Amino acid sequence: MDDTKGVAAELQALAQSDATARTKMGRLRQLLPEIDAAQAAGISHEQILVTLNKRGFELKMGAYSTMLWRIRNSKPKVDAAMPRPVPAARAAAESTPGQEVVHSPPRPESEDTEEGASDAVETKKRRDARARQFITDGGNPLLKHIKKT
Repeated sequence: MDDTKGVAAELQALAQSDATARTKMGRLRQLLPEIDAAQAAGISHEQILVTLNKRGFELKMGAYSTMLWRIRNSKPKVDAAMPRPVPAARAAAESTPGQEVVHSPPRPESEDTEEGASDAVETKKRRDARARQFITDGGNPLLKHIKKT
């Protein structure tokens, strides 16, 4: 038998259990909104740490700072129960079976108009001229130096 409701209730009870059953990191993660609110109200991290240590955290400032940094910079965990969004191309292919969905890559805006095309040609000409300057013997000071030696 599948007793998912019972298991879920037990896991929720564990999450709310006393401090001895949970990690310091987990408890600090749960208290992060209150820590941020206290800090926004002008309470120093030293005062926050004293309060946490009175409640059984037993942390030093370095460990506290490291834990806060890790909590704030960790990637949010994906909730397995939440459905993930389906990409539009896949959704279209699944909704019309047997038909292949072909997408062409978007064109750059510079190529959409004649002005954009001429700008692209001018840019290419300018780059080619600059490249030729350094490819030929006369324009590259390094090649001149190598030939002299």
